[in-house]
Amino acid sequence: MDIKSYFTKNKVLVAIIALSIIVLGVYMRMGLLQYTGFFEPDGFFHYAVVKAAIANNYAIPMRLGFSGFPIHNMITEPLGFYYVSIIPYILLGKLISIINMMRLIPLLFGILDVIGAYFLVRYLFRSRVLGLLAMFFVAVSSGDIARTGALVYRGDGFITIFMIIALIFFLKAFRSDKIKNILISISISTIVLGIGTAVWGGAPFMLFVYMVAVLLITIYGFIKADAQILLKSVIASFMLLITYVIQHIWIYIDVIRGGEALSSLHFFIFYLPVVMGSIIAYLLIKNREKFPLLTVNSIKRTRFIALLIIFGVILIIAVSGGYLNRIASGGGLVIAGNYLTQSIQELQHPTLQFIWSSFNFQLPLAIIGIVLFILFANKIGNTEMFRLGRVNLNINSAFLAILSYFMLTAYLQYNAIRFNSLFAVPISIFAAYSIYIVGRKLLEMVENIDIKRIVIVVIPVSIYLVATVILIFTGKIVSFGLNFLGGIGIILALILSYIVSEKVLKRLPAYFFVGLVSILLFYGVLLSFTQTISVAQADGINTQFLSAATWLKTNTLRNSTTLAVWPDGSVIEGWGDRMSSTDSVGGQNQKLIKGFANFILNETPNTQYLNRIGKPEYLVARYYWMQELGGIVLEAGITSNGLKNQYGYTTFQNVNVGKGSTANTVIYRFTGRSFNAEMIINNTGNGTIVNSFSIENRTTFPLAHTLLYNSNTGTHTEFNSTYNQSYNLTLMVFYNENLVTKRNTISNAYILGNKIAGSNMIKFLFLCSTTTCSYGSDTNIKMKLVYSNSDTRIFRILYG
Repeated sequence: MDIKSYFTKNKVLVAIIALSIIVLGVYMRMGLLQYTGFFEPDGFFHYAVVKAAIANNYAIPMRLGFSGFPIHNMITEPLGFYYVSIIPYILLGKLISIINMMRLIPLLFGILDVIGAYFLVRYLFRSRVLGLLAMFFVAVSSGDIARTGALVYRGDGFITIFMIIALIFFLKAFRSDKIKNILISISISTIVLGIGTAVWGGAPFMLFVYMVAVLLITIYGFIKADAQILLKSVIASFMLLITYVIQHIWIYIDVIRGGEALSSLHFFIFYLPVVMGSIIAYLLIKNREKFPLLTVNSIKRTRFIALLIIFGVILIIAVSGGYLNRIASGGGLVIAGNYLTQSIQELQHPTLQFIWSSFNFQLPLAIIGIVLFILFANKIGNTEMFRLGRVNLNINSAFLAILSYFMLTAYLQYNAIRFNSLFAVPISIFAAYSIYIVGRKLLEMVENIDIKRIVIVVIPVSIYLVATVILIFTGKIVSFGLNFLGGIGIILALILSYIVSEKVLKRLPAYFFVGLVSILLFYGVLLSFTQTISVAQADGINTQFLSAATWLKTNTLRNSTTLAVWPDGSVIEGWGDRMSSTDSVGGQNQKLIKGFANFILNETPNTQYLNRIGKPEYLVARYYWMQELGGIVLEAGITSNGLKNQYGYTTFQNVNVGKGSTANTVIYRFTGRSFNAEMIINNTGNGTIVNSFSIENRTTFPLAHTLLYNSNTGTHTEFNSTYNQSYNLTLMVFYNENLVTKRNTISNAYILGNKIAGSNMIKFLFLCSTTTCSYGSDTNIKMKLVYSNSDTRIFRILYG
């Protein structure tokens, strides 16, 4: 009995393995539960929205009262995005809090992806073994986990199950021969797509998958001259209008509030070529005898369809190429009102390192799986042979539908990091298929091998020769005769084992393959687990920052207004229940963000900015700004390389202490990745003299300024260089005790560009204390430090 038959007859074993994979998937998605709150700022914003909805009898308001001032920002996410948590909370509110519901609901959708992958593969390949492999790959996929792990409240993670269900019914329609069943299945498929548009603003990518699937199947049916397939394509293309109608119903009743892709006339730019192409292809094949020049054979049909595709692609790119590129990159799949693409990491093109960390060996396996399907699928009963001229291909409608899923999500992944969870499922399906088909072909080959010839001739001789070479090179051979007798002994032992158990020996290749695959699967689990346990909350979210947000909640008025960098604004709104001028969802206002970036990078007070944005009462400054400095500079509109260098900084990894020429002189040497530095402290009766130097390529250059910051007291002292010509840079040193008498007192050090050294950002983070703050000197605006911990500083802004 082969493996496929064994699993077919042992449904209990299949259920046990499937349940084990689900448990593994749950475990792999629980790593972030060790943290408080949510994985990233967006989750805190959505938490604020859900709390507002619960306080409003579960109705989601048009605007979030904590987002923006004096005019609050619109809530633009589709309402289904919030109700996926609110509805379970209504049913289970006595057992679980809303925050825990929101923290765990992504995990539930991850498990739905795992289960959905099994049934999708069963419809595609009709194999339980392959279904279990696909389940496993989705369960351990770092790409899928990135959006379906606990704490990751993102629509990207909610939408995949809708795509899977829609594809299952789509495939069911193309397997049926009855018009009634075809209409029912396609209707369910398009209705599920329509529901998905109310769950995530990026859901219209599913419409693209559907359109491309219909287009590929139409091409396949036309080249094959199969009128039945083409009729199904015509039905499928017409029924897609159901999704468009449902989407507009959601828009009409305010379930979809923000601009969503494919909700305008752009839909028809992509839709009309699909529906018209399917109709024309069907009519041409239905009346082949009337169009012999176009349909007489597969080669002519292929040429004709190729010309149409080229023309269609050129037309779409010319008419709507910019639109297509925009919805797949900067704005995701939502027509964004602003384009903050420079500093948003998830909207950047993925690197090879990111691709490997998201999918590791699954991606190359998936590509191999696609090729193997085309070459060998018919030989294991998955599809019929399709002949194109003299070339034999294995293609069917189901394969083309999943291939469109793969291609469209690959296109999205190429354009932006954020789409890795969408790409994970089709990768897992084809990766599983590559292993499955290699295993099947290997078993077939083993069945046809003459085991007697292998055991009696090939294996003994090979072992004998290898053993001889090893003995010679290790110097342990005693005599040729002894070695010869040893070889004869090995041969006799193998012949004896063959006589005893031919079946065991014949199964050795299969056992070897299973062992190899097991190692590969274990390696995949290990890679994903390593990433899961090492991942931390995004944008520097930590307990200290959350404690600062809690301080705002308990020590300020409910209508208090705060000024913060935009990702932090979401945390203040969701965790601190206080208004923020900007945030990571509703408040991605390019003008406000640029103003804030310039506000903290300026070297002089900018009172006009504070008055213009509504006189915020509190400023939330975080040391994490130093890590975000590159993005802040970009959003400020500073693009010149020279200016970038002025706003840059270098940190050092090591500090070495040495004695100078006198007893009161201490030399600190700093080692960094880009260059080294040196600080000389000369403590004399006339006072303390501090000079610092940059050391590059064994050449020493004096630095213009040295800034000593006492981390214990929050006080600082600045020294200017005693040399005439100096680099206009600042060495900033953080210390705890006396720099002359103590040796291990320095905790950190930077070299700061001349612009950043004198900026308001450095003042807010380090130089302003509870007693004094130089910001606002000679103006009617003052800053007072009212809260501080190791992560966050909160200032009260005083006007007049």
